[in-house]
Amino acid sequence: DKAALDVYVKQQGVSGAVEEVVQALLTARPADPRRWLLEHLESELSTQSQEISESELHRLFTATRKITSEIVPRDAIESVIRETITLLHCDRVSLFVVDKKMSMLRLYASNLSTPIMVPLGHGIVGRVFDTKDKVNIPDCYSCPWFDKSFDSQTGYVTRSVLAVPILDFENVPLGVIQAINKMPDDSTNEGTEGLPVGARAVPFARNDEKILGHLTQHICVAMRNSELYREAISTSERSHGLLNTIQSLSQDLGTQSMLFTITMHANKIVSCERATVFLVDDSTQQLWSVSTDTGQEIRIPKKAGIAG
Repeated sequence: DKAALDVYVKQQGVSGAVEEVVQALLTARPADPRRWLLEHLESELSTQSQEISESELHRLFTATRKITSEIVPRDAIESVIRETITLLHCDRVSLFVVDKKMSMLRLYASNLSTPIMVPLGHGIVGRVFDTKDKVNIPDCYSCPWFDKSFDSQTGYVTRSVLAVPILDFENVPLGVIQAINKMPDDSTNEGTEGLPVGARAVPFARNDEKILGHLTQHICVAMRNSELYREAISTSERSHGLLNTIQSLSQDLGTQSMLFTITMHANKIVSCERATVFLVDDSTQQLWSVSTDTGQEIRIPKKAGIAG
């Protein structure tokens, strides 16, 4: 129907593409317009299907080597964002990593100091994660999936976006990497230096899609390595906490000191933010523990609250 066609025309930038071809045709004024159009389209397709150049391959290799060399989760994420910005010559990069426990995407971005949580299925990234297909959007404001709220809140203008799913070896999505606002080459940047980023941004090219597609394979490896590292550290902390707890039980520390030690290590053993161990005081019909923050006793009625 007409509404669907209008959405397609806006989303794919059909009007602009047709205008460019018509303008080129009128400039060339060929004797055989139909033949000229066919040759023009063949030339365009040939240009778009070019292989990644040797210099681009070298930069890609350098980026992947840096990314896969990191095993500390935060360092790996920062490396992914930094190298992608350099590789694609874009203004910003966002990395979305799925949190299976919370059924959300954890967003790490070049403009964020701390990650934030994003609902699954939300916006451009949500669609990419669900469909496992990349999207290359030349003008986000013509895209029905684009969430304008961030731009409205910050004043930043998101123009072009390239988003690619990060898939593991079983084709299961681990996240999405999103490049924002491709910057023009120096040769085409004259006279635009003072303009806002959104006004200077250009669409991402087909080669950018190929490069980011190759890069996501290595990002997947880096994410798996950092996850293994995280699990190893967590296991080590749990083992260390359990060992300290066992040692405290075998020592004559006194009840309060022993309880303080057990409580202090319990959070590491069960991998939680805070833990409290209560003992029963039958003489007062109370539950009591020791605060790891102040070292003072905590007492509550024996049947009160969740612990009761």
